[in-house]
Amino acid sequence: MAVGFITAIEITGLTGGAWSSAPAPAEVAGDASGVFGVAYHTVTPVTATRGFGFRDPRDTANTRIFDERGDSKPFFWCSGLDDSHEFGYYVENANDCHIWVTGFFDTDVTMLSTTLEATYDKDNTWQRDVGLGGFMPASTRAIVWEFTSDNAGGRVGIQSADETTDIAFDMGMHRSYHIVPVTAARTVDILHESGGGAASGHVIGYMEFGGVAITPQDVTPSTNAIWEQKGTTTGAGAAFVAVVDDDNSAASGDWGVRKNQSKEHSWFVGNSYDGATMLVELDNEIFEAYLEDISIKSIYLLFTVTSTANSTILIQVPTGPQR
Repeated sequence: MAVGFITAIEITGLTGGAWSSAPAPAEVAGDASGVFGVAYHTVTPVTATRGFGFRDPRDTANTRIFDERGDSKPFFWCSGLDDSHEFGYYVENANDCHIWVTGFFDTDVTMLSTTLEATYDKDNTWQRDVGLGGFMPASTRAIVWEFTSDNAGGRVGIQSADETTDIAFDMGMHRSYHIVPVTAARTVDILHESGGGAASGHVIGYMEFGGVAITPQDVTPSTNAIWEQKGTTTGAGAAFVAVVDDDNSAASGDWGVRKNQSKEHSWFVGNSYDGATMLVELDNEIFEAYLEDISIKSIYLLFTVTSTANSTILIQVPTGPQR
């Protein structure tokens, strides 16, 4: 099934200012290889930042911490689980940083206990046919990927080397997570604008079964500020989507994606001009999408996966406008 969804659970009792571990919620399957969810902070003004990080607790060499801006929240994250069924996290301040678990990866997805850094040029051009190493089996259909960068405005993009769409967006949060189909040779195309700062891309897991690579579909709503149903015909239970800032400027606008018919619960990014990614649950192959201003942002459906539909709702983030 690849992924499973649960009714979103906030992780409480966080430790601030140091790397720590937290047990996966009891609702997460016992054989899960990793967890995913959303995180955000509630510091004002919206330009304020807080540091976050996520890792398998065994990956102690991974000390990558990124500053998340208030106007870029919430963001998608994922992490492997160790033998104690725990994931690692870093939050700068436990009082105003929030971590929610919304689902898990099952045994179809191998989450690496030590992430693998890929070698490629970080400039203003797409790097084609980037090889990701021979450690992944030939049955690999997709990877779980992490971008990090010191440059808040740098664009990023990653796709199968068979794809030609070249979808990229501003990574205002300094880190983004992706589920990416790969070729039979396990190659991808990568765009990573470092802006002169430190930048890296890491494979943090790979998927052998349960994924369906599709040609990226533009699922942008047709009307401003209206929730619209969008979907796929692949028989999937979940979709990986990207929100792209079309004008590449400081123009802001709310966006949201949510499980179909979850009308009281949604993820919003308030006042954001950056792009974002999200793994959203489908109901009868349908999810719902929202854009405050369709002239400055687009939403693309990039990849679909099979899942168990265990959740009843997503949560309502207590920041930004709720509609």
